[in-house]
Amino acid sequence: PEERPRLAVLSAHATSDPHALDPTSLGGKLFLHLLSIRTGSKPPSTAEDRSALYYHCGILCDSISSSVTQAGLRLYTETGEHPAYRAFRLRNEAGTLTLTNLAGISSAASPSGSAYLVENQMVFSQLCDQAPQFHSPLICTSGQPTVAVIRLLDMLVSSGTHLFYSGDFDGKGLAIALQLLTRYPDHLHLWHMTAADYARCRSDVPLSEASRALLQTCANTSLAPAVAAIVKKGYDGYQELLLPELLADLMDT
Repeated sequence: PEERPRLAVLSAHATSDPHALDPTSLGGKLFLHLLSIRTGSKPPSTAEDRSALYYHCGILCDSISSSVTQAGLRLYTETGEHPAYRAFRLRNEAGTLTLTNLAGISSAASPSGSAYLVENQMVFSQLCDQAPQFHSPLICTSGQPTVAVIRLLDMLVSSGTHLFYSGDFDGKGLAIALQLLTRYPDHLHLWHMTAADYARCRSDVPLSEASRALLQTCANTSLAPAVAAIVKKGYDGYQELLLPELLADLMDT
């Protein structure tokens, strides 16, 4: 775990073939099964599950594209606050962390005790134009949370940080909210995810069948009022139309 080799490098040293442990190969499938047994977990069923299992076992896979972007967090190494990300914080600029970067981060914290999460990259960028006036850090999940996102959120929750999530009003947006609520039941709070918020950001884009199916998985949860409103109207709702409300919350002290 201290060395964190890349999967292809590990494969090359073990077999002389850097692709022998690819997840689609027989050797790769057997290797994943071995890791599952060693960790006492179920065999991974998705790409994100695979990446999480590799990372848990000290192996980096897709260590560059799996990333998370944030503005305002305090990120620490074993010797103190990370100097590069401290510079980003003091300049009120967003900084991106890959899994490689996160491997060198030992803990993370929010100066205010809270951190706000948005799903959409453009919403994040638009909000960050006013970052000098934020009272709390802002994080972008860029859609479905990657291993890098989960790694950072785990560290924040360990430090006692409260998380506030806002996403699109469609199947994917609410499914992400449910995933985060399930993982962080005592620290994750919904942020502008009510039926009234949906009414303010409803678009003219009809719900897809895939979106409707995902919404049903959220129907019997705390997201039920939003689900009912979306299904009743039959249209997606987008974060971009809630920018004034999101910005006001980030600047309201």
